[in-house]
Amino acid sequence: MLSRKASSEKAQELPAWAGFVSATGEVPSNVTTIDYYPAINHPITEFITVQECLRASEEASHEVGQEYVITKFDLGVCMKAYPLVWSHPAKYKKHIVLIATFHVICAYF
Repeated sequence: MLSRKASSEKAQELPAWAGFVSATGEVPSNVTTIDYYPAINHPITEFITVQECLRASEEASHEVGQEYVITKFDLGVCMKAYPLVWSHPAKYKKHIVLIATFHVICAYF
């Protein structure tokens, strides 16, 4: 409370963290692009749908020159993706399948 009162009486000399980084950092040379995959009109619980998601992820990774394919799935989909990746190690050797943040957080809280 005391620091808030002190800072409100005069202009803030040091910006918030994001402002500090913006003021002292360098402008990145590459721009990030966000894109979305086309919709797959099949249940995500089917292996064929998970295979299609992994294929599309691999294609997108190659398109931007990324060596590894990092894919995050819901826990239920991971239960389908892990056996698929493990049973075909040569085909999916560059794939990293992660459990999405929601279920990781649920494990700890």
